[in-house]
Amino acid sequence: MLLLGMVGGGCGYSLKRTMAQLFNDQLSIKSWSYKTTKWCAGGLPMTSQWDRLIADKTYYVLLQNNYELRATGGFAGSFVRVKMTPAGIKEIFVQDIYVPDGKLPGHVEPPYPIQEAFGQGWWKLRDANWAVDFPRAASDMRWFLEQGGERPVDAIAAVNMSLLKKILEITGPVEVTTYGKQVTAKNFYSLAQTEAETDFVPGTTAKRDFLGAAGVAVLEEMKNLKLIKLMKLTKLFKEQMDSGEIVVWIKETEIEKEIEKNRWDGGLGQKPSLYDYIYMVESNLGANKANCCVERDMRYEIGKNSRLIIEWKNKNEFSGPRPPVFWGGDYVNYVRIINPSMSKIQSITVGGKELRPSTKEDFKLPNSLRSGIDWGMYNIEDYGDYKIAGFWVLVPAQASAAAELKYEIGDMNKVDDNYRLIVRKQPGVEPYPFTLTINGEEKIKTLIDRENKFVVN
Repeated sequence: MLLLGMVGGGCGYSLKRTMAQLFNDQLSIKSWSYKTTKWCAGGLPMTSQWDRLIADKTYYVLLQNNYELRATGGFAGSFVRVKMTPAGIKEIFVQDIYVPDGKLPGHVEPPYPIQEAFGQGWWKLRDANWAVDFPRAASDMRWFLEQGGERPVDAIAAVNMSLLKKILEITGPVEVTTYGKQVTAKNFYSLAQTEAETDFVPGTTAKRDFLGAAGVAVLEEMKNLKLIKLMKLTKLFKEQMDSGEIVVWIKETEIEKEIEKNRWDGGLGQKPSLYDYIYMVESNLGANKANCCVERDMRYEIGKNSRLIIEWKNKNEFSGPRPPVFWGGDYVNYVRIINPSMSKIQSITVGGKELRPSTKEDFKLPNSLRSGIDWGMYNIEDYGDYKIAGFWVLVPAQASAAAELKYEIGDMNKVDDNYRLIVRKQPGVEPYPFTLTINGEEKIKTLIDRENKFVVN
């Protein structure tokens, strides 16, 4: 639905009729509506691949809660399995993430921050969207899904709760009759959270049942939307993909290349040979929804002593959840800063305390045997054309915290008299202020709401 709606905006009436038929299992590849919609959308991205997109495929959509940030947007508490056939959508099924988790055979070593935070000794599907780029995270999710008994995965998309709220802003209120609730853009999150978290135990179907019922209600409402609202939905999907809030991985290589070309894949991008590069990835490992109320600010200073400064403000009222009305608290944040492989970090300071770099001794034992968070260490990881610096930051409720990374920049980006920089925003993070100064002169002051490219003299 996301892909068909996004690329089908070139001819409104046929899009509306096609989507209506799609939801009613009436769409045929040979039908007039399919051909007409394809013709109307000609020249738009992906239309040359439609025959393959709607063939016999099983697509998965991660429903992520960006109030509990993870690398790809948020904690993926549920997913939607969509079975496509040439005749249309055969099945839409909502499943709790813990169901395939319980069927996973064997043991998988966890990333060390996952182990330090939760001390469980294993890695499972619920935490599998860990990699900083979506193609690699999707590959991990695919493996966990299939090992957990799910059908072979042809594609994975990740969306956040914030998108579902925006959809409800367009459709208007919907009635979830099985729960006797009216769901609106204003109360959707609180209802979903209450149903999921109140008296929650792993294996319960509360979250799946409510999201499934709400999803069915929204789909029923979409069947009868007027043209103007369908066009608004199409525009919304396109904007969300362009800004990196919806990310997609598809198994078929040729289609994935087209997605990558449009920067909808959530990847780190091509080798930044001419550009400096900053990508901050946060992971909330405090088992709460603190990201409802966290603000951030970033400053990058280039000069004799180059440094990156990030400040977080936690406006949560309490230090921990108070169900059934409050789910936030202290922000236990594992931060990863991605830079070009040639960059050199000289030091990292958090809260005025300089961290020590990790050594081989720190990882002598398997990750699954680690215990407790090491607040005083940072770890550098080689990641293809990039380097990742990872470290912990605690931002208590009603308080702030700051981190400072000192760099040796040199002339690695000097091609002419210009300095080039890419700053990328993590999915699920609210836009935040960014300031660039060079030799004490302010060059850029803007809001980071997507991937930004800057060229300054």
